Amino acid sequence: LYGINVRPVAPFGSASSKQFVDPALIHRVLPDELLFEILSKTTPYTLGRAACVCRKWRYTIRNPVFWRNACLKAWQVSGLVENYKVLQLKYYGSWRKMWLLRPRIRTD
Repeated sequence: LYGINVRPVAPFGSASSKQFVDPALIHRVLPDELLFEILSKTTPYTLGRAACVCRKWRYTIRNPVFWRNACLKAWQVSGLVENYKVLQLKYYGSWRKMWLLRPRIRTD
């Protein structure tokens, strides 16, 4: 439904026969909290694809929480402390940059 105008029906019991037209797009009426919850359930590869949908999604996906979880899951063998050291030394504290640049084996 992305990019399609959402046209709600007239309120129940309305005497008006004219259809109510709301120009809002689906991404404008979707709360940020709900979008965040949906995106948090996806894989990092899906996040990369979802970032191409629109600006709102791209800026939401740039949240470090998504990339921190992906990095810690991908390199859990290294341990939490070691991952934080690598993050600070090589990737300037950017979880997203660490996910994109650090070598990993794809398991999905």
